[in-house]
Amino acid sequence: MRCKECRVDLGENVKVCPLCGSAATDEKPMIENMKTAEYPEYGELRPLKYYIQKNDVYFGKWMMVGIVALSAVILAVSEIFNFLDTALYIVLPAIYAAAAIVYFLSSFKDKKHSRAAIYFIMLALFDGVITLVGYITTKGIGQAYFALGSGVVALLSLMLLATKYPREIDDELAGRLHR
Repeated sequence: MRCKECRVDLGENVKVCPLCGSAATDEKPMIENMKTAEYPEYGELRPLKYYIQKNDVYFGKWMMVGIVALSAVILAVSEIFNFLDTALYIVLPAIYAAAAIVYFLSSFKDKKHSRAAIYFIMLALFDGVITLVGYITTKGIGQAYFALGSGVVALLSLMLLATKYPREIDDELAGRLHR
């Protein structure tokens, strides 16, 4: 038996291709006397909409896009009205800490805990950059202690989820970071 769609040899008693689901044709195999492994049962493919709900996928992404856009607007306005230090060291870390709390609370609803992991890492990185800028400009932690605290909130949220759902978070990060 052979699948014309996939162009692969199938076992002698296989009626449906396990790769694409098309009917196998009674053709001579390309490679003679080759032992094949047992093929799994073919199941009906379901549309993607049954596996992924739009709200589950887009909530975290749109919230992160909103946070980045809000950060850019706040930085632009603060530069114009001359309160950049306050915006950089207090307002933005407060927004990032609030976002981390929202991600943490929403991660328990409908088992979104694994998807929140990457956003906690991003928020911690944002706070880390602010902390680094504060460290460099003031020759010490100076004004960046609030950003450091906000980054710690994001990392603690990630660690709390990782202790409860280690396998799911590891799989999510592996999939996102292509490990």
